[in-house]
Amino acid sequence: MKIFILIATILLTSLCFGQKIKVTGKWKKTLKTSDISDAGGDYNTFYESKSNQTKITVTKNPNYQYLYIDVHKEDEEWHPDLDLQIKRTNSKNNIFYGRGYQSITNYSSPFFDMYGNSKNIPIQYKITGLSVLLPATSYSTKIVFTIWDY
Repeated sequence: MKIFILIATILLTSLCFGQKIKVTGKWKKTLKTSDISDAGGDYNTFYESKSNQTKITVTKNPNYQYLYIDVHKEDEEWHPDLDLQIKRTNSKNNIFYGRGYQSITNYSSPFFDMYGNSKNIPIQYKITGLSVLLPATSYSTKIVFTIWDY
């Protein structure tokens, strides 16, 4: 009986490995009046972060080969005219999609797919819709990445 319990425990623990995602980095963009070059002008049409502003490391479950990464945002203080976009900036052979900018919405949407593990996947952001017509305040949102297997 003891052997059966031990074997069952080993089998159960081998099936309970989870995939992991680690996200590091954040982006803060401060606009100043000096960003407007002409009287009566406006801010640039868009601003981009560094190409590796955020890094994502994915560790897969040993029982699954293919993983999906979804993205959405959870607004803290956000204006509906602002459009935050995301893309990955590497071209690893085991990662698919996500190379072009896509808008991040409040609803989860596919970002990229991948086989196996991958470390420090570089992520870049772009924001559009900034204008002197928006109320002057701090805007913030949290970006959420969800990993799931197939």
